[in-house]
Amino acid sequence: MGITVITPSIPERRRLLVEAMESVQLQTSPVEAHLIRVQQPPGGALSTAHTATQLNALLTAVDTEWVAPLGDDDIYLPDHIEKIRPHLGHDADVVYSWPRDEYEWLRIDVSDWPPPRVARRLEEGNFIRSTTTIRTELLRQIGGWAVGYRDGVFSETGVPYDDWDLLIRLARAGARFRCVPFETWIYRVGDWRHNSDEEYSEAPEDKRKKAANFRVLDARYGTEEAFIDVTTVVAAYVTNGQLAFQATNDVFGGDPAVDQNKEFQIIYSVDGEVEQRLFNEQSWVRLP
Repeated sequence: MGITVITPSIPERRRLLVEAMESVQLQTSPVEAHLIRVQQPPGGALSTAHTATQLNALLTAVDTEWVAPLGDDDIYLPDHIEKIRPHLGHDADVVYSWPRDEYEWLRIDVSDWPPPRVARRLEEGNFIRSTTTIRTELLRQIGGWAVGYRDGVFSETGVPYDDWDLLIRLARAGARFRCVPFETWIYRVGDWRHNSDEEYSEAPEDKRKKAANFRVLDARYGTEEAFIDVTTVVAAYVTNGQLAFQATNDVFGGDPAVDQNKEFQIIYSVDGEVEQRLFNEQSWVRLP
């Protein structure tokens, strides 16, 4: 049940990387290896394609049964590996746990779900954060992280984020998902659009201000006569100041108008400017 942690990074994020490395070193159940690749992207422009290239390069060097991608902006809690290791068995291919302070709406345990059902749910919206542990052989069988990225989405899945795309492709390939229902790591809500450590050195009130630049003010799903308020549900899907999910009954937790054409209506603000959008049922929502 050997585990190799892999972490891509860039030179400007040394402090973040050191913190991620220390969290691996402090595990109560040590991993077999932690592979790190620090590389400046071509032209200095960060991109999802560059992230995928970095991760795939690291994957080629993995010689353990399991591989665990860890972002340089995320941190394992000391017992992360200890808690997930017992679940790395013959009945699991992807093992995930919850980050600290996760939204209750996103705490979904799919351990008993067949892969096609997991794939359908992931296609509607991602509920599994980026810190997972994956069977190395299966990850290589599907070609690792996809690099076909154009117009803001991956060509095979139509979603905008590399970890979300990977999870969908794993589920479509028959991967069995296992949830470890504990908070075992810290999701610091960073991504490759944050270029340097300095962007993480702001005062807490400044970070809250930036996070508040995109706000869900009101969201409804249904028809004019029959609808449900989904403001809280939609707000939980905001990641890095963006929304990306599919407007379906499962995502919103019910069908307010059975056998009728429904719409999703959202009122939101960006930097204080209020806007309103309307989407048909089954449409992809990508904002702003």
